[in-house]
Amino acid sequence: SRKPHPESISDFSTATALPTPAIPGAAGTSLFSSGLAVDAQDQLHLIYTTKQRQTAYSVVDTMGLRSGRSTPNWLNPVNGQEGVLVLAAVRSWAGDICRTPDGRVWLTWATSGADESDVTVHLGTLRDGAWQSFELGRGAKFYPPSLLFSRDGTFFHVVCADTLGGTHSLQGRVSELGTEKQWRFDRSHSGHRPALA
Repeated sequence: SRKPHPESISDFSTATALPTPAIPGAAGTSLFSSGLAVDAQDQLHLIYTTKQRQTAYSVVDTMGLRSGRSTPNWLNPVNGQEGVLVLAAVRSWAGDICRTPDGRVWLTWATSGADESDVTVHLGTLRDGAWQSFELGRGAKFYPPSLLFSRDGTFFHVVCADTLGGTHSLQGRVSELGTEKQWRFDRSHSGHRPALA
């Protein structure tokens, strides 16, 4: 929106060029799945999956979007150069994206093997000046994950539905990411497309 505090859908522009040309082989393709978040520095973060099931992550300065500049300058969040960070080049699906109380943006995505039924869930963020991603766990026929952080940003919660109608959850401390801890999804209840709030 060109307004710093939009009040209705009409406050938003209907057209913005997306960073798909920066993904090899994805120029001109449409998006299959995506998510947005705005960080503490007023950058718009976009995670998305193309119809070819390539998942990428890019950021753009919201002031440039609000000014009506014709072509937004989408940047790779890791190196700050024009382009995208490709999270998964094949068989992937964007999950959730959210901002923690400290202003950091975290994202989830899922990848599958050649048989498509074994799905791995990933969590990633730009932390301490470097991109960090973590493999959280695997499951059979999972949909992309939903993500939530505790109010103080200490704990994360991830849930995935599966194609059979089950919901699987995982939670942990952010401080345990990157350690030897073995993450595992547990079936929690029946349900499709869970949301966390």
